[in-house]
Amino acid sequence: MKTNLIILDMGSTYADLVERIGDFSEWIYERVPEELKTSTAIVSHQDLPRYVRSHEISGIIITGSHDMVTDPDRDHALCFDTLQDLLEARPFLPVFGICYGHQLLAHLLGGKAAPKPEGPEIGLKEISFIVSDDEIFGGYSKKEVPFYCVHYQCAEEVPPGAKVFATSEQEEHHAFRIRNCWGVQFHPEFPKEADLYYERANSPIDGIEKRLLQIQEEYVENDLIARFCRFVAKPSED
Repeated sequence: MKTNLIILDMGSTYADLVERIGDFSEWIYERVPEELKTSTAIVSHQDLPRYVRSHEISGIIITGSHDMVTDPDRDHALCFDTLQDLLEARPFLPVFGICYGHQLLAHLLGGKAAPKPEGPEIGLKEISFIVSDDEIFGGYSKKEVPFYCVHYQCAEEVPPGAKVFATSEQEEHHAFRIRNCWGVQFHPEFPKEADLYYERANSPIDGIEKRLLQIQEEYVENDLIARFCRFVAKPSED
């Protein structure tokens, strides 16, 4: 099958940040390998039910959102149903969920999305990778890598049979895999400017300059999205 990767747009970031540097889906698209960009499409969650009727999909990246998985509106609920049907019909369809997308995968595959009882996790956090061998996370084995996090909900329960691949001090399910579905609670798509913007918008003013400096100094590039895209481009198992 010809690669037809979709970036499923579940919602937007702040309007003024969109004007400056684009939206969640565009940040993800920037990290798609050049040779796969022409076979990658951004599809809104409202359009997914129609899109799947006329396109063969070889992989999906689910974006973050300021909405909550536990409180979907009608369009989000229809999108959830479409994804559920896809995953039931094609259990090995590759999917990569980010933040909201991570929680949504947990919800659709038999786990549970829920508000974080101890409050949100916000800021540049050390993510501890515990995976030893995996197509996406293998290169991060037994490493601690700083990623920006901003989430009020979490994958409280991962799907039955899922492997947890990353944790932080505040989140025990920062990354999981089940079949060819990967979820990450942190934000591998954020450019540095997004990290800085979210820190200013969501963190206490006390100590803000120190935290902004930490982001400036510790921000690192990553290839997680590119790794997933290349996995999708391989011969399909489903």
